[in-house]
Amino acid sequence: MNPTIERFAVACAFLFIALQVSEGFKNKEEKRAEQQRPDVACLADNIYHEARGESEQGRLAVAFVTWARANETVEQLCDTVWRPHQFSWTGNKVYVTDDAAYKEAVRLAWAVVKGKVANPVPGATHFHATHVKPYWVKHSQKIQRIGNHVFYKPKERKNGSSKA
Repeated sequence: MNPTIERFAVACAFLFIALQVSEGFKNKEEKRAEQQRPDVACLADNIYHEARGESEQGRLAVAFVTWARANETVEQLCDTVWRPHQFSWTGNKVYVTDDAAYKEAVRLAWAVVKGKVANPVPGATHFHATHVKPYWVKHSQKIQRIGNHVFYKPKERKNGSSKA
């Protein structure tokens, strides 16, 4: 066997073993975070495109509504974000034009996923910009306005359950 190929094969074998061993040293949070990376990216995209110009509280509110919708439907977060008619930006070709704002959206997404921040709109499952009035508002109870968004939860029925 060619000595160069033999050294390359040995190096690859050592690298493979090193990678396998290093996986065992990751703590549970690191492993969970790696599994959640696609969700974090989709959540960051939604924060960026829906609430880029809002306060941190407003961006967190959008993040928690997105999170609540995914939990409500037992979907992956990316499935929720990209489901038709859920978020206005997903129907358009949009691009990240502000790297600093996107980096901040990623930071907030990680904070939400890791449970490091409080939900400013507990129970909220919907929101809209103040300049529109969607059809579903009549079936919802307003929680609060934050910046240019209004946040809602499902209206309670007379029997005490929530209308979805």
